[in-house]
Amino acid sequence: MNKLSDKATDKAKGGGGEADGGQAGTSGGQGDFLDKGLQNAEQRVAGKYYDEEKMKGANKKITDKIKDKFQSITGHKLPGTH
Repeated sequence: MNKLSDKATDKAKGGGGEADGGQAGTSGGQGDFLDKGLQNAEQRVAGKYYDEEKMKGANKKITDKIKDKFQSITGHKLPGTH
């Protein structure tokens, strides 16, 4: 198998820690895809300086605005959100 499918299989089994390229500090499945995507992007840019708890409020506002704008334009909820 290639590395991509190995990681997908590992994540499906509950793996994916920081050591094997997974996202550390996720909120345990409580967020939707947009929230997790924003966290992942910030973590990649900031590296070890990223503090998930410190950014939680700002990230919630950002993702809520994106969801509201998408819904106002299309009339549908953003796929993958609660």
